[in-house]
Amino acid sequence: MPQHSAPGTVMGTVGYMSPEQAQGKTKEIDQRSDIFSFGCILYEAITGQRAFAGQDTIDSLNKLIREPETPIRDLNPSLPADLDRIVRRCLAKDPEDRYQTIKEVAIELRDLRREMESATGTEDSVKPSSGSDAVVSRGVQTISQTETSSLEIPTSTGPQPGIQSADVGVGPLTATRAVQRTEFTLRRQRIVFALTALIVAAGLSVGLYAFIKWDRTTPFLKIKVNRVTSTGKAAGVAISPDGRYIVSAVNKAGLQSLELRQVATNTNQEIIPPAEVSYGGLLFSQDGNYIYYVIQEKSNPSVELYRKPVLGGEATKILTDIGSRASLSPDGKRLAFVRRSLGATAVILANADGTGEKQIASSKSPDFYNELAWSPDGSVIALTTISFSGNYHGTVVTVPVDGGGEKPVTSQTWFYANYVAWLGDGSGLIISAEERSYDVRQLWYVSYPSGDVRQVTNDLNYYDVMSLTADSSSLVTVQIEQSSSIWVLPVNAGAAPRR
Repeated sequence: MPQHSAPGTVMGTVGYMSPEQAQGKTKEIDQRSDIFSFGCILYEAITGQRAFAGQDTIDSLNKLIREPETPIRDLNPSLPADLDRIVRRCLAKDPEDRYQTIKEVAIELRDLRREMESATGTEDSVKPSSGSDAVVSRGVQTISQTETSSLEIPTSTGPQPGIQSADVGVGPLTATRAVQRTEFTLRRQRIVFALTALIVAAGLSVGLYAFIKWDRTTPFLKIKVNRVTSTGKAAGVAISPDGRYIVSAVNKAGLQSLELRQVATNTNQEIIPPAEVSYGGLLFSQDGNYIYYVIQEKSNPSVELYRKPVLGGEATKILTDIGSRASLSPDGKRLAFVRRSLGATAVILANADGTGEKQIASSKSPDFYNELAWSPDGSVIALTTISFSGNYHGTVVTVPVDGGGEKPVTSQTWFYANYVAWLGDGSGLIISAEERSYDVRQLWYVSYPSGDVRQVTNDLNYYDVMSLTADSSSLVTVQIEQSSSIWVLPVNAGAAPRR
C-alpha cells in the first residue's frame, strides 16, 4: 500500500501515547505501550482529569516523557493506596517497570474491586483497634465453602485495608459521622463501579490462621476466609482430619511452643511449653489421635520427627535426619519423607514407628526434591521440586510408591514451589508457590491427573504452610501480612528519629 504517513512523524494521541511512542522509538514499542495508554485512561476515569495535561502539544509531550503524573491520592486522599500503586505502575516511564501483560492489570483491579466491595459491606461492623508498628503480622486463617466470596474478621489488629479510621471508629455514630460514612460509601461505590468497567475493558513475624472453604463442585471459584487468630505469633499449622482441632507453632520472645485449638469453642491449650527450638512439619494422624511434628534444637543440628498424643501424654521420637515434613499413608501404617545429603535428595518410606526405612526415589544436583504428600489412594507420592538447570524453577511431580520413575503433574513451573497437599478425593493438589522471583508466595490448585492450574489466593500477603481436612472442605494456612514504615533520623547527635 502507498505510504500515508510522513517519515519521522510521531503517530499517536497526545496525552495517551507512551513515552517510547512519543519519542518515536518504534523498535521498543510492544504491548507495554498499550498498558501505558490504558493507565492514562484509568487515571482519567478515576480523577476526571488527564495525567499529562499541558498548555499545548509540546508541553503535554514533555510532561509525558519526563515528568511524573500527579498521584491520584494527592487529588483524592480517600482513594485506596493499592489503586494509586496500580496506576503508577501502569504509567511508569520505563517499560520494564510497568506491568508486562494486561492480564496482570486485570487481576490486580479485580482483586482490589473485591476488597473494596467487601469493605463497603463491613465498614459499619469492623472497628479498628490501636495497632503497633510491627513489621510483619502473622496469623492463621481458614478458607471455607460459601455462596459468595467474603472476608470475615472477628477481631482486628488495626485498620483494615481500604477502611479509613477517620470514618470508622469506636464511639457513638453522630450525625456528622453518619454523613461522613455515607459520603465515604458513595465514593467507594463510584470507584468500584469504575474498576468494574475498566476490568471488562482490560479483559517478619507470623500472622493469622485462615480457614478456607470452597465450592467443591467447582473448586476455588467461591471461597470464604475466616481469621482464627490475630496475635501475630503463629509459625506453623495443621488441622485435624475431622476439622475439630488446629495445632500451631507459636513464637514467644524468641522461643517456640505448640498450642492446640478446639475449633468449636475457640479455646487454646498449650501442649508443649516454650523452648529454644523450631517446630515444623505439623501433621495429625489419620484418626486424629496423634500429632507428628519436626523439631530442631539450637544445640543439635539434626532434625528429628516426634509423635505426641493429642489429648496429653509423652512425646516419642520416631526418626532422625529428616529433611521435610512427614506424610502418612492412607491406612496410617507408613510414612514418607525427604532426606537430604550433599548434592542429592531421596524419598524414604518407613513404618509409622520409624522402623523399616526404604528408599523409593532419588534426585541429584541440579535437581532436588522439596516437600511431599502421599496420595489418598496410596499409589503415588507427590513432590515439589527445585531445579538449577537453566533458569531456577520448581514444579510438581509424582513417584510410584512401589518404585519407578517420576512423572510431571503439570507443565507449569514456578520460581519456587514448597508445600504440597492432596484433596481428599485425589482430584487435585494444593501447593504453595511463587510464580516469579519478586512475588509473594500464594496457594495454587493443580488438578490431577490433567495438570490444569488455578490460583487460589491472589493478594499481597504471603502463604506457605497449609493443611486440609479429610473431606477437603476446609484448609488452614498461615497468612503473613507485611508492612513497612519510613523514618527520618536527624543528623544531629541525640535527636530522636521520627516516623
